[in-house]
Amino acid sequence: MPKQIKPMTVDERIAHKSELLGRLDKGEIELGQAIREMREGYAGLTQKKFAELAKISMSTLSAVEKDADTANVRTLKKILTLFGMTISLTNKFSKPKIDEH
Repeated sequence: MPKQIKPMTVDERIAHKSELLGRLDKGEIELGQAIREMREGYAGLTQKKFAELAKISMSTLSAVEKDADTANVRTLKKILTLFGMTISLTNKFSKPKIDEH
């Protein structure tokens, strides 16, 4: 029987999400690792239970969390929707706008 993972509080989730997105943006972690950290920390769910909720197979979730190149946009959308997130594109090479006021 898998051990129960204790979910984070709302305040812990907000802080962790900010830190996690920063690590993703800096390239310190990959998307799969971020998804795993959110699944375990935010939701406190096993791969099996989370895959059921996302309506994907456990092997698909496992592959996504290992950053397999086989993940498609539809699968990622199903996973990220459970975290209240969407997929978007950003230009990593653009300089941030500076407010000079």
